[in-house]
Amino acid sequence: MAQSRCSCFCSVPGCSCGARKQPYLSYYAFPTDPDQWREWIHAIRRDEGPNFCIKTGSTFVCSRHFTLEDFVSESPTSRLKSGAVPSLFTWNNFTAPATRESAFERAKKRQFVLSQKASQAENATVDHDYVAHPPAAALDEALDYIKELEARLQKVDLSTTLFSRYCASDDQIRFYTKFPSDCVFRIFWESIAPSASRLVYWTRAQKLGEEACAEASPARCMPLIDEFLMYSFRVAVGMKEQLIADMFQVSIATVSRVTITWANCLFTVFSSINLWISREKVKASMPQRFLKFSPNVRVILDCTEVALETPSSLTLQSETFSAYKNHTTLKGLIRVAPCGLVTFI
Repeated sequence: MAQSRCSCFCSVPGCSCGARKQPYLSYYAFPTDPDQWREWIHAIRRDEGPNFCIKTGSTFVCSRHFTLEDFVSESPTSRLKSGAVPSLFTWNNFTAPATRESAFERAKKRQFVLSQKASQAENATVDHDYVAHPPAAALDEALDYIKELEARLQKVDLSTTLFSRYCASDDQIRFYTKFPSDCVFRIFWESIAPSASRLVYWTRAQKLGEEACAEASPARCMPLIDEFLMYSFRVAVGMKEQLIADMFQVSIATVSRVTITWANCLFTVFSSINLWISREKVKASMPQRFLKFSPNVRVILDCTEVALETPSSLTLQSETFSAYKNHTTLKGLIRVAPCGLVTFI
């Protein structure tokens, strides 16, 4: 049964919801049926002990951890169906677990895959496709494309921008943008500029919602390349917003709006790129100590926290507070190859 008293708190690990801060949620006591009670305990990954004891009228699970199918009227404020078990948690990214196939179905799929591989091996040719000659005029087309790309790069005029002032050499580009050279940055900018020219500012996108994708924002107060430089100053260099606002002669709100807009744009563009390194490349770039003591290591995982300013919203404070650091932090899982290359954040 759902409870709404201000003393209700969710007992799921990692969830800080309570009726005082989140009055719009419902809170459900543990079931009295012993079998279903054990299912709830197993689902939330929390056993009774010295630090946790389930008490009637004071131990609850909030509605965030149930799917819509668990409620009688598909509304998080209604009562639960008989036999409903919490299934949405932080460790599964609040997604319902997929139904596991039966052993018979899995064995049938394995047998089908093995038969397909055997059939391909029988029909495979002796030589690999790298010995095949390219089709006629393919090399000429590739050469024409390279020449066209070089001509387009020459047309990129950055001389009248603040970017040309602060990034006039490879050393400055490495410091302000973290790109290794001017040539690499120009290739990157040539590929990103067409889509970035239709960026919708973050504040405008919040107001318009889905309609924001229909048209671009009005004319900007600075060149597009300078907006990216402003984003680099804030993220790559770590400058304060007030300092960036003084350098670009804009308001602090403009600096924040441009930074958030470009962060979302670059995340959308780069999140589709697979940075997982093949096992062969990992071994080829692996330091000698790894080759000697841990030759089978492919990746190193580490959870890290980065301190951030305490937000004014009490809800955001409860979501970002770290009991380990005793401060509000951003939490992240980082995957690093043995050679030191970060391949996942």
